[in-house]
Amino acid sequence: MSRKHRSEQQLQLLYSKLENGEYVSLTNIPYSQHKALRRPVISASETPPSCVCQCGQQVKSHRGTWNWYVRGHQPKPSMGKAARKRMSTAMRKKNPMHNPETAARVGKARRGKPANHTEQGRKNIAAAARKRMLSDANPMKDLETHRKALRKTMSRQKPSKNEIRFMDWLEDVGIDLEFTGLGTLWLGRCNPDFRIPGQKKVIELTQPEVFVGRRIARTVENYGLPKIEHCLSKRWNCLVVFVKDRQRLTPELETTLRDFVSTGSSWSGIWDLKELIRYSKSENP
Repeated sequence: MSRKHRSEQQLQLLYSKLENGEYVSLTNIPYSQHKALRRPVISASETPPSCVCQCGQQVKSHRGTWNWYVRGHQPKPSMGKAARKRMSTAMRKKNPMHNPETAARVGKARRGKPANHTEQGRKNIAAAARKRMLSDANPMKDLETHRKALRKTMSRQKPSKNEIRFMDWLEDVGIDLEFTGLGTLWLGRCNPDFRIPGQKKVIELTQPEVFVGRRIARTVENYGLPKIEHCLSKRWNCLVVFVKDRQRLTPELETTLRDFVSTGSSWSGIWDLKELIRYSKSENP
């Protein structure tokens, strides 16, 4: 059977399916033949056919023929499983990015340009990264590697404006706290901002809303209580202080801090902008 005759049969089959409202797939038809299989426009008053993706929208005509898809609805061509495996094997054997000159050239061209991934692509990347980090291939499972990476990361950090203002206020009121927010004290994966010298008590300073790539709301329930419970699990008392940027630090907060740092106290709690909420395990199981 000639290619022309086969195309005519495919055309009649596609048209019959479209007239019956059936789903039409063009995946088995070479892309070069899509244009040849388009339905011709018979008259200007003809009702446009629907998009092949079954979205219900009507397609437009182009040079005397009806398009198959509404613009933007056409699926992107993708490699099959065997083709992806061949590509992966070839890249492992001879990856051009292993060449320092090539890597530098590509890096310079792409630096500052965001990568546009699909929603499914982002999920696949996250799943692969999670699988690797939970396996033995995670380099952070090596203690020395972890410490080296941590020192490098924390060396770039500096106190926030809120922390600097809080430290200046502490100096004015005469409360002695040690700043640990740059990684000098770790309770598991928690790095508290301040500690009371000579006691197992820490203070976490935060705002009701922070920006970490996006705006994140911090509340007593989703931040304060989990922070206290984590510190208590490490046998440290914790005071979480919520203060807004440029908010006046009140004498009531000073009184609360003096009570917390005293050697006779052993409580944990949350300073919620204007009032103290004492932590009780019975109320927060």
